[in-house]
This record gives sequence, structure tokens and C-alpha cells, in this order.
Amino acid sequence: MTHRDGKSKKVAAPTWFFKPTLFRHKFPAKSVHDIASPIRLVRRLVLVLAFLLLPSATIALEPTVVSIESKASQRFPDDRNSSVMVLGTFHFFTLAQHEIHVEPDDMTSPNRQQEIRALVEALKAYAPTMIALEAPSEFDENFNAFYTRYLDGSWDSSQSPGLQRLERTELYQIGFRLAKALSHDRVYAIDEMTNKPLERMEDFAKSNGYDEFLAYRHRMFRDIEIEEAENFRTKTVGRLILEMSSQEHAAETNSRYVEDVRFGNRTEQPGVDVLIEWIRRDVLIFQNLYNITKDSVGERILVIFGADHVYRLRELVESSPDFHLVEPSDFLLSFGD
Repeated sequence: MTHRDGKSKKVAAPTWFFKPTLFRHKFPAKSVHDIASPIRLVRRLVLVLAFLLLPSATIALEPTVVSIESKASQRFPDDRNSSVMVLGTFHFFTLAQHEIHVEPDDMTSPNRQQEIRALVEALKAYAPTMIALEAPSEFDENFNAFYTRYLDGSWDSSQSPGLQRLERTELYQIGFRLAKALSHDRVYAIDEMTNKPLERMEDFAKSNGYDEFLAYRHRMFRDIEIEEAENFRTKTVGRLILEMSSQEHAAETNSRYVEDVRFGNRTEQPGVDVLIEWIRRDVLIFQNLYNITKDSVGERILVIFGADHVYRLRELVESSPDFHLVEPSDFLLSFGD
């Protein structure tokens, strides 16, 4: 140890290190020197380690480990787990205006109908027992009233603009169609809406010198729209959904949302608020998925949602002890190259 005057001073070892009381045994005064000797100290340490490593000590711990495993198996038995496939889609028809918005061609055209039928046939191999759709959970009862009309043949979209719009969506074209083919008596609306403060984030960016990044962001969205328009022109419905359901596409999509955290400082975080609301929506959707399966055992669930939700829904399913993830590609390989 060096003092301020530059002179070094030896630091003595702490006195308790050599005290015989370390071993909780009193020795005669004449034995203190012997105990403090390095050789005797090493011998005693070896004896202590040997005792700790005795087989009997290990065996004593085993019942506790087995007990924990037993409790875990009772909480999450294998036959309790349900499988979940998260199918990422584009919106066949939507009234909502998204940051990236490309209106696909008419999904009711003969060619597209043939492609959709092929997709439904492929999904039938998974044999889902429950089909969960991107419709607000608060309207589940009304949504299933529409599905009942579809099942009993009383569906007449010509008499209702609302039914005409629903008929053009993936909810009807994939969800209703597959559910009917599998004789399901209902479908499940599990979506939740939250308010993303996009306008506040944009205002913050404009007034805080983010013009360059805003311009990049808008160019990125336009490039994606051009790419998606080209994909609609050249790819089948099955191929598009196979790609949109992939882990790679999900990660790329999620990165665009994460970039929003750039918009903020120590006092204002509008970009963080936008990302949090997006994550919150996905978590609420996942909670609804839990709710529809809480009284079930061994379900096979098909979740049909816009591709932007795939990343976090996959992550949540994989992290849950009640579910295991099924890859759409295992059933949609015929739509690949």
C-alpha cells in the first residue's frame, strides 16, 4: 500500500485469518502455533472440502430436486400444453389506413379463390381445434353471429354492405372457410386495439431536428409499398402468407417498430410511447389467447393475424409453458420455390 508521501507500507493479513476460532474449536495455547502453520491449515481445509463432497450430502439434496420437478409437472403437465400456429397475413381488404398500405387485387376473383382454396386445404392438415382471428374481442358475440349465418346458409352479403366488406377479408376467406370445413361451431375474436400516439411522435420529430430520419422513414415505407405491390402481382396467396409467417419476415417487420425509439429525449419519449402501445396490444392479444384456452386441454390453435403481429406473438407463445409453437412452413412448404 502506498501513502501520499510515496512511501510504501506492508499491510498485515487480517488477524482473524489465523485465529484457531475459525474452526470453532479451542486449542491449548501451546497448539496455536501449530494450527496457524500453513501445512496444518491446508490439511484442515482439505478435510472440510472432503466432508462437503461426501456422497451422503449429495443424496440428501436429491429429494428436494425431485420435489421441485414433481411440482412443476403438476403445474404444467405435458397433456395440458396446446399447440399454436401463428399465421401471418396481409389484409385482403381493410378499412383502416396503415403507415404501409397496399390494396391487393380482388381476392374474390376466380384465380385468387383457387389459391385461397389451396391454402385452406394445406391448413386442414394441421387440423386446428380452435381458430382465433384479428377481430376485436369485445365484438366476439356479434362476430360469431355472422359466422353462424355463414354456417346455416343465411349469409346474404348482397343485402348488407357490412357483410360485403367482411366477405372480402382474410377473416372470412381463410378463417370462416377453414372453420366450416373442420365443422367448428364457432371462431374466436381475440384482437385488442390501443391508441398509438403517432401524431405526437411526428410532431416531436418535426420540431426537434429529425427531418433527415423522417425523410428516411417515409422513403422506407414507400419502398416497402412498392415491393409489396410487386409481390401481389407475381406471387400466389399461399406463397405470400408462407413468407409473411416466417421468423425472418417477422424480425424485419419488428425492427421498423423498434426504430421509433429514436424519437425522444430525456424529457419527452413519444417514440417509446408508440412502441410500448404496439407491444401492449400484442400482449393483450396473447392474454385473450390464454383466456380462450384456460379451460381446455391439448388444443391445436390457429392464430390468423396481420404479419406485423407475428414477431411478438411467436415470442410470447414460445415463452409460455402452456403452449408450444408450430411452424406454418411445416404445412405450407408446397407454396415455396
